[in-house]
Amino acid sequence: MKSVLVVLAASIICCLYSNSFAQTLPETQSWIKNVIENYPHVSSESYSEYEVAFPDKCQMVVNGRTQIPELNMDMLYRFSIPIENMLQIHFQEKSHSITMFFRVKPEGRQIDMIFFGTSYSGKKDSVELLMTKGLNQDNLKTRIIRAFNHYIELCGGSVLDDTF
Repeated sequence: MKSVLVVLAASIICCLYSNSFAQTLPETQSWIKNVIENYPHVSSESYSEYEVAFPDKCQMVVNGRTQIPELNMDMLYRFSIPIENMLQIHFQEKSHSITMFFRVKPEGRQIDMIFFGTSYSGKKDSVELLMTKGLNQDNLKTRIIRAFNHYIELCGGSVLDDTF
């Protein structure tokens, strides 16, 4: 009987101890906001800047601006991602930047997108951000994926199991 109680007590302590280090929702949102706002793509040909907000617990809004001076382009846009419906986040390396892709499940809430100064607005199942190559440092891409997976779970969504 004593051994059963010892095992039960040890199990409870292990569960409490292992869960005590999980980031809270505000900590997770703050870290995601910090990374997106501090690693936008910047080059001599173009640059982007992003402002991230969380108007409610499980919604991330990105206000973006991308400028291409050579083409006299200045694009302002906003997209809103329903975090609980996110399917995947992944990255694609390009010569001078990294593209971060967000995808949501085809069923359920989609990503609301608006391009200001144009007639385009609508719903999409994916959206992308141009980021700097600085994401290759400190294992940031993997950490971003883990942060979003944690955020999705905090919002009651399910994470795509990436076995390979």
